[in-house]
Amino acid sequence: MDGLLAFRLYDDEFSGFPVNIDDAFLASLPVKLRAGFPVTSQFSMEPSVAFDVVSIGGETLHEFDLGLSFLRNLGGERGKTTPFLRIGGSFHVIGDGDDTDTQLSAGGALGVRLPMADRLDFRVEAGATRHFSNDDYLGSWDVGSLFGLSFYTQ
Repeated sequence: MDGLLAFRLYDDEFSGFPVNIDDAFLASLPVKLRAGFPVTSQFSMEPSVAFDVVSIGGETLHEFDLGLSFLRNLGGERGKTTPFLRIGGSFHVIGDGDDTDTQLSAGGALGVRLPMADRLDFRVEAGATRHFSNDDYLGSWDVGSLFGLSFYTQ
């Protein structure tokens, strides 16, 4: 389970569905769940699900994200401090209770896993995600830090 402290920077003034705001800046703390599936000793695939509730200008948005990332270990081994590189994409669903729309996103991060106990690491990463524009939403960047725990079954 991870938490993400991110700042959303819009390409221009946000004036699309479902709210209008003058400031093109948003701070967010969504909850993200992901599972890692080793492909080799250095590569793994990580499907993920994230949920966030955002209040803007008196309106509330619900954001749901389905993603797939690829993680590359940059050295080390499990049980030791391990740096990594993560790249991936997601399907971003945004709604206000009445209407729902989607955006495609892609991003990456550089991070490190720090051992806490047998089969348990603290994970922290810094990265950016690009939400691409469409007919209903402006493009935006999420820039921030992700932190959480990595549990291993063996």
